[in-house]
Amino acid sequence: MHIDLRKDVNKLRWTVPATFLGLLIYGMWAYIHKFCVKQLYDRRRMHSTSIGLIITTGVLILIELMLWLQIVVVGSGKQQEISPYRLQKPLDPNNDTSVLPPILYQCDNQGYPIWCPECQSIKQFRTHHSSQRGHCVERFDHFCLWLGVIIGRENYPLFVKFISYISCHFIIIAVSVLCYISHSYRDGNLLTIIVLAFLGLGFTLTLTVFHYYYICNNLTSIEMIQLQNEKKNGPKSMYLCYKSFDHEDLQDYSPCRYVVKIDYKDYVKIWNRNSIYDNWKDIMGEVPLTWILPFYFKQTHIKLGGLEDSKERKDLGLEYYNEKVLNTLQDKIDQGDYIVRFKAWGDQFT
Repeated sequence: MHIDLRKDVNKLRWTVPATFLGLLIYGMWAYIHKFCVKQLYDRRRMHSTSIGLIITTGVLILIELMLWLQIVVVGSGKQQEISPYRLQKPLDPNNDTSVLPPILYQCDNQGYPIWCPECQSIKQFRTHHSSQRGHCVERFDHFCLWLGVIIGRENYPLFVKFISYISCHFIIIAVSVLCYISHSYRDGNLLTIIVLAFLGLGFTLTLTVFHYYYICNNLTSIEMIQLQNEKKNGPKSMYLCYKSFDHEDLQDYSPCRYVVKIDYKDYVKIWNRNSIYDNWKDIMGEVPLTWILPFYFKQTHIKLGGLEDSKERKDLGLEYYNEKVLNTLQDKIDQGDYIVRFKAWGDQFT
């Protein structure tokens, strides 16, 4: 008997979202029919309260389903293919497909940019390859088991809205049932929705608080996991290649590349803006009203840092780092705290 493990995993991947959807539908039926109609409207004659709760929770479930659909349809986002950087003189200038290197990029200890062999492209900051999607995902956050989809740059704002709305939904259900349920009216469905509401509230509210914290500090879930692993397993180092000027040779005051080693806890600070408000704008969008509206809004403010980056590279929609990191790197270079120094062929054209 042949077992295709990949197909089996893909089938199981949809089991949890299907179960979650089923519980949402059952919970809404039990809450509206058994509690709002049977308990409040019929038994206690609280017509206004019953109708108000039905309308409120009905609108919320529609918003949640609409957000879930958008999360799946919009997807996590795909990094565009980026050709190798022009670090060395091309053998055939007429057929050269390399691009000018940016001021700052992530690299190995020799200054070569991180390469994705699957996508045949340079991997940008905060990008991770997804075997499930078959391409690199920009600002990869996590795989949501409950929704059955990868969360990345494009659908992350939708995901945050989803967990925020569903947390409010669970709060309304839990509070209303506890306040208005009659001890003389016992129904297994009511007990079930009380349990589901508090379990769901505990999970989604905790998740919402965590992701609000991530947004305030401009972190992703995967970066937070790496920081936690660093506390357990010791410091993790990252390498950055930065274009500066050669201060050692005053006769050749030309740009050079410096490979600088930094700790991971300092690496994640690259994305932190000057304030919590700026971090929210960077992740959730420029207009605060779009943070709560249950619709997808294309983010157009993302750009590369550095004044010398070409318009073509800005149009790629890559990660925009905090330029304070450039001052930190320059201080390290001035103190001789770098791994490698070299000249990149492409820097003479910028």
